[in-house]
Formats: sequence, C-alpha cells, structure tokens
Amino acid sequence: MAGLPINLAGPGDFGEVLDLCGKWLSAPREYFAARFANDPTLRKDRILFVRNGGRMVSTAHQHEVMLSFNGGKAVRCAGVGNVCTDEAFRGRGLAGSLVRELQAMSAKDGYAIDALFTDHQSFYEPAGYRKWKRPEVLFTSLRKPAEKAGIPVRVIEFPRDIPVILAIHDRWTSRLSLTAERSPAFWEHHFEWTPMHPGEDMSLALLAGGQAYIRAHTWSGAVKVIEFGALPGSEAKVLALANAVAETASLKCRGRARVPAVCGELIGALKTLARGEPVSDDELMLRITNPGRLAEESCGAWNPGGEFPPAGAHFWDTDGF
Repeated sequence: MAGLPINLAGPGDFGEVLDLCGKWLSAPREYFAARFANDPTLRKDRILFVRNGGRMVSTAHQHEVMLSFNGGKAVRCAGVGNVCTDEAFRGRGLAGSLVRELQAMSAKDGYAIDALFTDHQSFYEPAGYRKWKRPEVLFTSLRKPAEKAGIPVRVIEFPRDIPVILAIHDRWTSRLSLTAERSPAFWEHHFEWTPMHPGEDMSLALLAGGQAYIRAHTWSGAVKVIEFGALPGSEAKVLALANAVAETASLKCRGRARVPAVCGELIGALKTLARGEPVSDDELMLRITNPGRLAEESCGAWNPGGEFPPAGAHFWDTDGF
C-alpha cells in the first residue's frame, strides 16, 4: 500500500486534511482550521496526502522557520508537522512515504535543516532524524506560595500586549543560539489558534510589570513552560511569575512543573520554592538536509563534519510544528 500515489493538496482538499488531523491528532479540528488560516509558517504548497479508494487516509505538512545562530544569522529550517494516518491504514508505510517526499522537497527547496517534534522517535530515526535531548528541570513538590511577590501579574491581552511581548522575546532570545525567529505576522495571528489546543492554559499566559512574561501548558500531569522572556533587572517580576507557576502546579498538577534549562532566571526563582531535578525533553528531532548550506548560512557557527547541534545551541521554538 506504500505504493499509493502521493498527492499535493490544494484548497479543495483542505477540508479533508483538517478532518483527518482533527480525528487522529491531539487537538480538535477547530485548532487545525485556525492554524491553517493564520499560521504564516505553514507552507500550504507543501501539504501532502494519500488516498485509498477515494478516501484520504494519511497526511503530512511542512512549515518554514528561520533559525537564528548566535544572535542573528538566519538559517532556513523545514519543519515537519501534522503527520497522521487513519488508524485502519497504519503499519503500511504511508506516513513514511510522505515524510520521505517532504525530505526530497526540502532538499530541492534548499533548506539547511529538517526538524520535527514527536513522541514517536523510533518511527523517524530510519529517515535520518536523530534525537536532541534538550535539558529541562523537573519540579515535583511546588506549593502555593505563602505570600504574594508584591508585583502585579495579569493575563496577557492579545493583541494589545503583542508589542511588549515581542520586545521582551527578541531581547531575551538574542543571547541564545539556534532560536526560532518570529515575524510580526506570526505574533499578530499566533493566538488565533493556540487557545484551541487542549493543553493550552490561557490563565498561564502572564505578563509581570511589562518586563517578564510566560506561557505554559498543563499537559501530561505537569505545568510545562513553553515560552518565557525577561528583561535585565526584572528579578522581582520573574519571582512573581514563578509564584503563579507554583500555584497552578499545586492546584492542577500535584506540584509538578517542567521548565527548559535555558530559562535560568525562572528556574532560579522556582528553586526558592522547591527543589528541581535535571531531566530532558526528547520530543525534538533534527536532520541536516544540506551541510554546505548550513555552514554557509550559519556564517561559520557550524562547520561540516562538526557536532550538530553546536555547543550552546538551544533550539528555542516553543510550540513545535
């Protein structure tokens, strides 16, 4: 069955694509519909699918993300997302054939890197992807703080707060290597779809004093920080955000929270409340599509034959593809 023809989706196919994603992936159809309509990273000319007897049974999509090496050297990355197959047709090579076709398109289009987020690493390893264990800190005994931090914390208001969030995000991530750049269009439309994801907790999209912000999911039994930024000198604001994380963790997740190790300021504040243990996030997988182009576009931040990801790289993309 893996020999079934691969099709490139057009507008007339998008409804069936959304039906398939909504049925077999971890979010409702409305989430994917909103993302299709608003996500500027989605390449609608790179949505593939397979039919069997006229029925759409498998699909996979491509995103384009610009990754910044060492604060500003942009590298084009092809993100693979929304790979799914109707349960009745799994185990027949359909999704694998779609991923390989996207890889061929990625190479033809000149992308330096292919990336994806998945819980099924063994499926993608034969296609050349390898795991990147991104360090995190796991807190298991967070409790509601006895005292408030004394800093006003409020839920982020979109689109009103976008300029503030954008400024914090860009300044905070500028010190990191291998972070996803975000265009104004991305920020403008991002919250058209994120609230529809079942893991999104909009009560944990918080801004403290205009100097620090956070977004987190309550997912798999823990508060999982997916976005954070803080300006220099905002320690009190970060502590206020840490208190909010601790309170939600204690109420909804038995005191559990996972924070990317790169969020050192937030981790430091949380460690005043509870002990944290090192763990890793294993969802990210990378594949170098074009070593020469990667070396060229990263302006020497990575050399062919060298270790990838390079030392100190974070891949700070909060929401996957």
